[in-house]
Amino acid sequence: MRDSPQRHQTGIAANLTSDNSIFGKGFTVHILESNRNKRTNAEVSRYAQKWTPELLLATLASQWRVILVSATAETESIFSNFGLDWVYNNIPYVYHLPKKIEQLLNQENEERNKAQSDKGKIAVQWIKPSPGAKLRDVFKASFPDSQLSYPEIGDLISEMLSAPAGIGYDFNWQYKPESNEKITQKVTIGTACYYFGRNLKLLKALAAFCQKNWERPSRVAFIAYTNRNIREAEAKWYETALQKLGYLDQDKTLVCISAKDYPEKQLERVKADWAQGKLKIILTSY
Repeated sequence: MRDSPQRHQTGIAANLTSDNSIFGKGFTVHILESNRNKRTNAEVSRYAQKWTPELLLATLASQWRVILVSATAETESIFSNFGLDWVYNNIPYVYHLPKKIEQLLNQENEERNKAQSDKGKIAVQWIKPSPGAKLRDVFKASFPDSQLSYPEIGDLISEMLSAPAGIGYDFNWQYKPESNEKITQKVTIGTACYYFGRNLKLLKALAAFCQKNWERPSRVAFIAYTNRNIREAEAKWYETALQKLGYLDQDKTLVCISAKDYPEKQLERVKADWAQGKLKIILTSY
């Protein structure tokens, strides 16, 4: 547009000799900062912007039909406000929607956003086990459509991680969250059942994610927020369990992101996979 022969100044800039506002001319700002933590006591920063968002919008709207949906988007400027009044004064024709139509559009937009939000909600129903039920029965009841046999369920439970103090789960244990019965000197049945239930709830949530992907393959981006960091070995168990339960048919779907391990770089890689239509589920407390 800068090199286009049809380009012309609009509005105030066309009627006066020059428009010296920051919107029409751009601006250069020098910022002097005192910094005692560095070798020099002061630093000078220079910020220059020749084409402001307002000037670009006014130039476009003077030559083509432009529908301005929102003026609240962030702009790369040291000025937080957007000079919408200047834009109105510098384009030949402006049409404002009547208030009633604007309210109607806002209502439709809110309803659409709510519908989209509801589609993304994952409802995890925790089946409260009957008193004294064995862990294998609790697992089976949580995934009633699963074709896994009790021996296969027993293998999955015995491989489940995050048991306190390195205690391996026994699929014949009774589910007693309040029990003080000792497994070892430091670990009770109640503590072990608490961790078992927590792992099972997360597994159900991940299964719901996979189900959403099966229903609509374009849904590939999911995030499970946890109150602790999930280790790679744990993620591997969840992935194996999802595969055996029939919810997942691929590897490396679960991605652990920790605040300690360059989360921005990890997230960029996951976003690239999402852009290619690959199912990725982030497990993070970040």
